[in-house]
Parts: sequence; structure tokens; C-alpha cells
Amino acid sequence: MSSSEGTRGWLHFAGAGGSGMSALAQFHALAGGRTTGSDRAFDRGERPAIRRALEELGVVITPQDGSFVALTGGPCDAIVVSTAVEDDVPD
Repeated sequence: MSSSEGTRGWLHFAGAGGSGMSALAQFHALAGGRTTGSDRAFDRGERPAIRRALEELGVVITPQDGSFVALTGGPCDAIVVSTAVEDDVPD
């Protein structure tokens, strides 16, 4: 963990477009943690207001295809997974 990440580390939120997960991702970002997220709704162009709110806080949104590690310089410290995300989702 770099010093710019404070003590919060890097969390990736799979299912970040949901109301609960987006709130958790926002909280982590506001607390100074490195935050990335993915959601199949974002991949389809849905929930633009939630995506915009996350991105305005510095949350990097990636496709929900398992590529977030390669796209963001992984590995992350932990993945937080919504209960709405199926077991076969690559993230």
C-alpha cells in the first residue's frame, strides 16, 4: 500500500451500481482509500447518475469482466462483492 492510499488500501467493488454497494464505494473513497468498481449495468450504459457520482469521487469504473487488475495495476487488497453478483462473474 502506498502512502497516498493512507491506511485504507485498495478495494474493488463488484456490483458498484447498486444502492448499497455504491454507498460503500463512496464511503471508502471519501475515507481516502483507493477505490475501483464494476457493474454490468454500467457496462450496458445504465445507471449513469450513480456512475457519475462514483467517478466524481475518484472511483475508477472498469468493465465487469475481470480486467480490473490489468487495467488498474492490481492486485487490490480485497474485493467487496454484492450479493447480486453471480459466482461466475470474472471479477
